[in-house]
Amino acid sequence: MWSKTHVDGIVKDSDTLINQNFGLSKDQFDVMVINLKNGNEQLFEKIFLSHFQSCMKYLTTNYKIDSETAYDTTMDAMIEFRHKLILGKLSYGNLRYIFTKIASQLLIKENNREAKIKQVFFDHDSDNAAIEFQLNALEKAWVSLSDDEKMILEAYYYNELPLNQLALKMDKTDIAIRKQKQRAIEKLKQSFFNIFKY
Repeated sequence: MWSKTHVDGIVKDSDTLINQNFGLSKDQFDVMVINLKNGNEQLFEKIFLSHFQSCMKYLTTNYKIDSETAYDTTMDAMIEFRHKLILGKLSYGNLRYIFTKIASQLLIKENNREAKIKQVFFDHDSDNAAIEFQLNALEKAWVSLSDDEKMILEAYYYNELPLNQLALKMDKTDIAIRKQKQRAIEKLKQSFFNIFKY
């Protein structure tokens, strides 16, 4: 039976509201959040099944990125979304929109970081001394990586080996390799900027 519900002062029909919240009613959602805080991940199975692919599709369509980047960004959004739910920072209303917005913000933030790195390395106004200093900083930052991290970045960026093939080669799952690659990149960036700022 069609009905209307008030959420944050806005009247919505119940079917629309349930659709905007991963197919969950407010009562179901509240119970799942309580369970999540007690270690039950059923809510995330529900989100994964109902929204993960559509979020990836939104990112690839609107930001013109590859499916691997969309997958990594959506996974990171799930982690942040989970954290906000546990802290009580999200409430029932239009959670699909909020989830997708978190993913978009993470992608924009990462793109801004990448742009900053490109500016550092490809600034045509830099003189030779500045370029040499940048390369020395990168070389020192590279030393901070473990052998596995170096191998993953070299295989992926220099040898252009797809991550699924690299996962097979290293006897790891695709997800584990993606996460290890991301951690290695973050570590390299952090080390580089720590050296470069001096």
